[in-house]
Amino acid sequence: METVTVYHYSNSKFNQFDFSKCDGAWFTDIAPEKKEMLNEIGAAGSKFVAKCEVSYSNEMINGSNSDVEDQLNAEGADAIINIYEGFKDYAVANNSQVKILGWTEL
Repeated sequence: METVTVYHYSNSKFNQFDFSKCDGAWFTDIAPEKKEMLNEIGAAGSKFVAKCEVSYSNEMINGSNSDVEDQLNAEGADAIINIYEGFKDYAVANNSQVKILGWTEL
């Protein structure tokens, strides 16, 4: 099992991801201090950032940015890792893989 420390940008804080309302959640290894990169990941304008630990054991590399749960099921994977120049994004669709360590207001 791999575990990475990553960030989830949002306009509201919450205690747990609600995967009944979405097909997965996206995280990035871009820390909030790298403000120049926030536009790159669509986080510009977010009000909060959650520092999280995400665990996975069978990743899919460079999937689509949509239909996370469908992609994971089709590939038999439990995480998507999209690799870009200078950063990585991670997606999962199961609460047991995500631990929210804390929230920071941006």
